[in-house]
Amino acid sequence: MPQWQPPRAVEIDKKLRDDFRRMLREYGITTQETDPILAVLFRSQAAQLEDVYDQAAESIPLAILDELMAGLGMPERRSQPAQTIIRFTLKDDREQLGIGTELIGEAASREKLVFALDTGIEVSPAEISLVAIYQNGSLRLHPGTELAREFEDARPSFEPVNAELGPNPAIFIAINVDDGRHLSNHGLYFELIPEARDLLTYLQRETWSLLDDDGQIHAKGLLRPTTGNAGVRILEWLSTALPANRSNLQPKGFYGDKVFIFPEVPPERGFIAKTPVKMEVPLKRIFQTAGKDLFAKPRAWLRIGLPQEARTITEDIVRIVLHCTTASNVEVLNQTIYFENDGTSIPFNGGGRARYLVRPISIKGENGSEYLHEVDPTATELTGRYRFRRDRLEIEPARTARGVSDRFANVRLLLSNGKLANGVSTGAVTTFLKKISIPALKVTNLNGAAGGTDGESFVQAQNRFAELLLSRERAVTYADLQAIVKAFEPRVRNLNCLATLERTPTGLRRVQRITAALDRHSFTAPDEESIILQRELEAHLQERALLGLNIRVSIEWI
Repeated sequence: MPQWQPPRAVEIDKKLRDDFRRMLREYGITTQETDPILAVLFRSQAAQLEDVYDQAAESIPLAILDELMAGLGMPERRSQPAQTIIRFTLKDDREQLGIGTELIGEAASREKLVFALDTGIEVSPAEISLVAIYQNGSLRLHPGTELAREFEDARPSFEPVNAELGPNPAIFIAINVDDGRHLSNHGLYFELIPEARDLLTYLQRETWSLLDDDGQIHAKGLLRPTTGNAGVRILEWLSTALPANRSNLQPKGFYGDKVFIFPEVPPERGFIAKTPVKMEVPLKRIFQTAGKDLFAKPRAWLRIGLPQEARTITEDIVRIVLHCTTASNVEVLNQTIYFENDGTSIPFNGGGRARYLVRPISIKGENGSEYLHEVDPTATELTGRYRFRRDRLEIEPARTARGVSDRFANVRLLLSNGKLANGVSTGAVTTFLKKISIPALKVTNLNGAAGGTDGESFVQAQNRFAELLLSRERAVTYADLQAIVKAFEPRVRNLNCLATLERTPTGLRRVQRITAALDRHSFTAPDEESIILQRELEAHLQERALLGLNIRVSIEWI
């Protein structure tokens, strides 16, 4: 079926002329000439109608799609804020910066834009001493990451040396820690080449290890990356249960998946070691005679295990930088709307600069009641409702049981400057929005801001709508089950399912027994990691199972 196209002004003008002549003929008037005044009138009317058609062709499909997505509880079309990497430098003491700390970035247009930290971070004099890559029985220093001064002065060799550190590749990072808080809430940024998608995936899914005081892998030192606000990876202790509902205020940003934030490091996990097990001899070969004294000082050693299919690790990593996190171009609109004076349709653009909606934070009425989206099925006839149309927020005030409407509502929205913020270049973020009492703390952005959009296009939203509508993340068929398991844990080699019944105190119950086959060599600590994997995979599948169907997951090694 051909797609409808809005008529052009020439076509509309011709249709008006033809209709006018036809009506004249009905009254018995025949003429081939057109009055010049009428010609101007027809042409002007055609140009205005063309604008109306163009607006309708753009607005109506978007409006219908928005209504469909909202009605099905799908994420709506929103602006994507630009994001950049922020690096902090502090030579003494330790400082903590909270999530949402605001900085100022200067765009190419000389406009001052606000960037807010996507995570909290602690900054200290800690520094990366060295980064070493182990692969194919060889250990070598990574040439792109800056060495600590004492290691650089030793003039090490960047050629690979023989080492026996296991069958799988790994990245080793030695960090000088300055106090008892160790690496608590510190941030690591991995700058990778654009083609290193596989390595980025491995960093996000593999187990990280903080080596113990003897330089060995210990269950207490195992960490796993999880997704946080704006896509930033939050490292969590493997032995600690993940938060049930982590509140992510912003969608995934352009750089977020390359930043990893450490958790709070308690004293019993604050491991430091001189060298990892079996690495003392290879490191001394790299640093030759200088290596005897360089590794007398204990440091925090981080090991990131990688699968055997990882290839050009050294070439894929540009550098690894400490004391980094991301900042996004977002501002919070916090405004009280008095309906009698301001009305119920409020624009959220102001100040002469375009701002676009990222997401609503909260809308509360006079009595503290939460306003709900107009399609929310839990709302009653008395509940306050809201909707977004174009660049405006439309509110339907809540009412009491006696029919008295709210006089005002407090609105909190997360807004961005869209594409404009992509013009903030490297080094253009150097100051805080509010003056802070830490003069020694230096700040800059390592990359130009990127990823900002004024809103999702109709084609992008249409494709996302079709994908969500078809899948809805429900395990209905065996193919659905395989896809969900593989997405949750790519290291699952084979999957077997068996439908059976189990006896319970309330009678027989349907059970789907799922056996996931794993390769023991793909895990850093197989016994500890498999217990966590079995429990979380079972809960993940149960959330997506049909009503009345119970999931049981077991692990087998191959």
